[in-house]
Amino acid sequence: MNKPDNCLKVFALSLVVSLIAAAPLFAQMDKGVDLYQHWEFQEAEKAFRQELQSNSGNFEARCYLGQALLMQEKFEEALGIFSMAKERAEVKADSPVADAYHVNLSLARAQLGLKRNEEAWKSLEDAERARPGTADVKVFRGVYHMQKQELDKAARELEKAMEIDEENPYAHYYAGLVYLRQGHPAKAVDMLKMFLQLSPHAPEASRAEILITGLC
Repeated sequence: MNKPDNCLKVFALSLVVSLIAAAPLFAQMDKGVDLYQHWEFQEAEKAFRQELQSNSGNFEARCYLGQALLMQEKFEEALGIFSMAKERAEVKADSPVADAYHVNLSLARAQLGLKRNEEAWKSLEDAERARPGTADVKVFRGVYHMQKQELDKAARELEKAMEIDEENPYAHYYAGLVYLRQGHPAKAVDMLKMFLQLSPHAPEASRAEILITGLC
């Protein structure tokens, strides 16, 4: 065997060993994403934490972890993740969780969860600049107004969100809460039933079911 052939085989063997060593990392990330997409947020959180133990620089895994925390209402830790992520988000323009739009939207969700409403409004403005005209920005503007007891404004934002995306589950969920506070129980029930139809496994599903039972 000549020397070039030998070097090529050594390189190929090294590449195989590297890929085998990396396989558990890719598997953990893929596992976390799959769990997240199936609404299993606690298990997804564990998978993303394990991924980050092995690869602390995985920015997308960190943002997915933040999303899993948001869905469990662990707002403080999620806020820390997305506050730091905001500085790096611009370079991830093609990411489903780590681009400027999603990072600012997630930051707003954490801020709303902590009742830091004015900070949330600024984050929603940043999300709107990154991607104008989305339903989700209007949904969380609706939440902002709802928390400030500006129910008419909240209803308008949520209705606009449903015009943009009639299958946006959280537009229906929060519209149901707003209509209930406005004294429109029949409209609230319709919205909450649609939410359950669109997202039967969402964390808020049990609350929606309780509200529907109490109103019917």
